[in-house]
Amino acid sequence: MAGPRMYLLAALCLCYFLVKSQNDTAAKTNSYKGHIIFSFGLSEPLGDLALQDYSKSYAGAANTGLAFQLALYKPFTKNFGFCIAFHRESFFINADEIAKVNQVYVNPGYEVSVEVHQNWSASGLHMGLFAQAPLNTKKSIFLEPRLLFGLARAKCPAYTISVDSVVPQTEPKTSVNWMSARSNNLSGTFLIGLGFRHHAKNNWCFSLHLEYETFFSEAEFDDIQITTSNNQSATVKWDMEMKYYTFKFGIGKLFGS
Repeated sequence: MAGPRMYLLAALCLCYFLVKSQNDTAAKTNSYKGHIIFSFGLSEPLGDLALQDYSKSYAGAANTGLAFQLALYKPFTKNFGFCIAFHRESFFINADEIAKVNQVYVNPGYEVSVEVHQNWSASGLHMGLFAQAPLNTKKSIFLEPRLLFGLARAKCPAYTISVDSVVPQTEPKTSVNWMSARSNNLSGTFLIGLGFRHHAKNNWCFSLHLEYETFFSEAEFDDIQITTSNNQSATVKWDMEMKYYTFKFGIGKLFGS
């Protein structure tokens, strides 16, 4: 009988520690004082940035890219709080569209190709308010809208346009290099979005956010350098509206008192 009693005692002790561990986890979750979260996902360009007709001077020919964000949330009431977030978005430029537009300017028997070195990107800092509304009785799932403002800069693409004969020739390949540049102006930004946040055990949290972001003014590129393979160079200007939406998945850590 000693054996079964020992097994029963061990099982009771195990149950006690499991219940205590769950209670401790619940207590930690209930002592939520904020969280820090890293999120990543997709960014979708809008407006002129997404316009694919590169024959127009204001077209960005940008495609879907990547979005990253590191955010700190600090509630000051049960339902509202402050958020500060560093963000970065990129958009892959449509190299095929650039090659197609430039192909009409070359003689028959020659082919245009484009090599991309730098895509569109935007980065900056957001600050503002968030709200949280529990969606279940355990208060582990929250609806989380955000309204943030900030400052950001953009970078324009860099690429090389090459013109080569479709048949082997001794003449060198002709090329034009379009250099990347940071925007000269630091623009105000606006973000509005809606998300869901889930509090898991051991103070981990997960989120999903769909958000719209825009620059208040166009990104101004005043010193884009263009060089050719025959050592000619020029400086051009370009203005671009930066607006897009992002869909991100986040993972983070809760912290308490």
